[in-house]
Amino acid sequence: MIERAIENWLTKTNERNYQTAFCQVLMHQGHRVLFSSSHGPMEQGKDIITIAPDGECCAYQTKTGDIGLAEWRNISGEIQELVELPVDYPGVDKSRIHRAYLVTNGSIKDPVRVQITDRNEDNERKNRQFAHLEVIGQDSLLKSFIDAQGHFVPRELPDMRAFLELYLDEGRGPLPKGKVFAVLDGAAFGQAPRQKSGAVDAITSSLISVSYLLNSYEEAQNYAAMAEGWAILAASIARYVTKYEVAEKYWRNSLDLVHAEISASLALLRRDAGDREDFLEGDIRVDGGQILGARTTIVLGLLSFHEVCPFAKDKSPDEVLALIRRHLPRRLIWGDSAFPYFFYIVRFLEAKGETGLAQDLLIQLFRAVIDSNLARSGPIFPGPYVPIEEILENQIPDRLQDFDLEGYRGSSSILRSLLEMLVRRGRRDVIEQQWRRFSYCQQHEFIPDRPEDVFTWRTKEGTNASRFPNQTQSWAALVAESSDFSNTPPLNRKFRDVLGLQILLCPQRATPSVIRELDTEHAGTVPV
Repeated sequence: MIERAIENWLTKTNERNYQTAFCQVLMHQGHRVLFSSSHGPMEQGKDIITIAPDGECCAYQTKTGDIGLAEWRNISGEIQELVELPVDYPGVDKSRIHRAYLVTNGSIKDPVRVQITDRNEDNERKNRQFAHLEVIGQDSLLKSFIDAQGHFVPRELPDMRAFLELYLDEGRGPLPKGKVFAVLDGAAFGQAPRQKSGAVDAITSSLISVSYLLNSYEEAQNYAAMAEGWAILAASIARYVTKYEVAEKYWRNSLDLVHAEISASLALLRRDAGDREDFLEGDIRVDGGQILGARTTIVLGLLSFHEVCPFAKDKSPDEVLALIRRHLPRRLIWGDSAFPYFFYIVRFLEAKGETGLAQDLLIQLFRAVIDSNLARSGPIFPGPYVPIEEILENQIPDRLQDFDLEGYRGSSSILRSLLEMLVRRGRRDVIEQQWRRFSYCQQHEFIPDRPEDVFTWRTKEGTNASRFPNQTQSWAALVAESSDFSNTPPLNRKFRDVLGLQILLCPQRATPSVIRELDTEHAGTVPV
């Protein structure tokens, strides 16, 4: 069944969407991947550059579909560059002839194969010192994917059900993040590797599997879901290699490929958003109001993360700032699970020098959470485990089963993090004004027993730390605590980029210690 799923995905996808999985296959075969393109104009016919196990440089041009004579003529310029131009990459000897490969998920028609053979023979006969062109078609490509993903097999019935539901999803709605975590944990990362090759196989199979599990989201151009799916894989890899102490040399390149996919998906999301007057989807009679507000918050938060993320490429800060100015009035703060999106909007605005707007947004959120939790009626701020989908569904009249949100009134999982962000920005005036009301709000925090479980979807093994703030509080003590990293696991700093993604996936991980790590630019800069 898994093999059939891979075949179905491979025949329907395009070169951008199978390229990352192909890079992972090459790494599994012993290649060191130097470069994987975003299909821009400056690649000189080379979408992938690797160093083979024997030390030779290899260059690949990836294509989609069958290649007959008409298609061959259309790509002849790229093929000429692939074969004739040396590999121009730092550390690669341009004087040595590289190996050249044309890769497609379709078939290479016989007339084209004849032309390739004739061209290779002519170049050799005339001693032109050009690369010899090899072809990798659908059959060999499919075999490579199936061989490499052999480790990925859901073992339990719930995992298999989740796998099938993901694979058959139409891809237009929100990504069921819990299912993706469950499938990866149950299939690829559920067992300890017996040797280093087992860890490499698990990571390889997971990357290929995520490529085809997200196929329907690719087809629907659901770029937010695509970014989230790859981010879940990044978190799962971080947890797996930490839990089983896998050396960095066995996973770093794979994680870099995953990061590249996240960045590419968010860049596509930005381009899609930039072409719109609003973020409405479908029938305006049912899509708008709070649905539009939530979508606006999510899109602006994801785009802001992309701009401040160290590993991201293809950034456009001016474009994102314009989007925020245009769409921010439609934002919706639905509960604690909205906080990570606002966190990144604030961080991005500060990076762009829009400090006033950033702090206004932060202060509004701080006051809104306090107001909501002290009010006896009116809007409620549900906890971080309640996604926006459930909150919106709860407002549908005549539901068969209502979801009682009243239990969340009077407590918050994000209020301490908001307070510390204001402390790090020196907003003593706001805190002094709000402290008495703030101190009546109970603060919740869940601390996993194992540091690596910060990268999982749910864990029951940990401590529920709930408390009320002191009625009176020293400013100096607040400043010290807001920049205290003494209890922060080293893991959080090692995987800081992954942690930054994880709070978007699992808002309950946006604890004060995690936010301190992600907000370090403001740590230790506040006068006492």
